[in-house]
Amino acid sequence: MKKKIEGRVRRLGHDIHVDQIKEGLGMAVDLFSRDSTAKTGGHTVNPKSTAIIIAGRNFGRGRDEADTITEIKAFGIGGIVASSFGRDFFRDAVNHGLAVVESTEAFEAIADGESISIDIENSEIACLKGPIKIAGFPEIFTKIYHSGGLIPYARKLLGK
Repeated sequence: MKKKIEGRVRRLGHDIHVDQIKEGLGMAVDLFSRDSTAKTGGHTVNPKSTAIIIAGRNFGRGRDEADTITEIKAFGIGGIVASSFGRDFFRDAVNHGLAVVESTEAFEAIADGESISIDIENSEIACLKGPIKIAGFPEIFTKIYHSGGLIPYARKLLGK
């Protein structure tokens, strides 16, 4: 997996429920990815263009469904930065190898449409207002992320 995620920001608000995520996936990336032939859920997606969601507190609240993270990744969303996450959503994102970062400072500083990069190795987000330090990931999360998710990580541990 990437050690640095670069993309354009789609900014969302607070208390985004899992159902809202599924309903609004196209909205999150449509601004940046209308020029490709790949299709997902009736929306055109550019796999070379990465969108990064910036959201407020409690992103992904509610009962998560297994396919939510898969759909998010299929839409070309490379990572999500939020002030806080719903517990189930966060766990599923890590298990599926999607970069999820908690940062209230990033939510306050980063504008919609801005190009940013998330440096996983150095625990930092580069944006127009300057670098924003983020909490480092626990070692196990980093290993799961770099393996592409929990299943590939487990296979690697088992030598399969």
